[in-house]
Amino acid sequence: KLYKNLIESEEYKKAENLADKYQLDSELICKYKWLKSTSKSGEEIMLYLKNLSDKKWVISQCLNAQPATVSDCLAILGYLEKLSFIDPPTLKIGQRYISLLKVFQLEDSYSDDTLLLDYYAIRSE
Repeated sequence: KLYKNLIESEEYKKAENLADKYQLDSELICKYKWLKSTSKSGEEIMLYLKNLSDKKWVISQCLNAQPATVSDCLAILGYLEKLSFIDPPTLKIGQRYISLLKVFQLEDSYSDDTLLLDYYAIRSE
């Protein structure tokens, strides 16, 4: 209970120390930080999700995230692809990302189409 209270009160360093001392699940701290984050950015993926072992939870969080920018959306989708979650062999990578961007409801808010074109050029198959 003390561990959970420390996490909920955002006393992360104390919670980490307690987790180390008593071999508690330190992934709860990263999960909580992700849930509290507002931007769901590529940087936060690396900080909070990268080292989590619960891949189903990570995938669920990525699919339900509301990224603030197209760049953040692409970072999340790229991370999902690294998890080997997205790999339908009949779709080209560009089509996969456009379809998934629709899921994230960002398709109509592109302010810079060259971002996507540059991304597809780098990722071309």
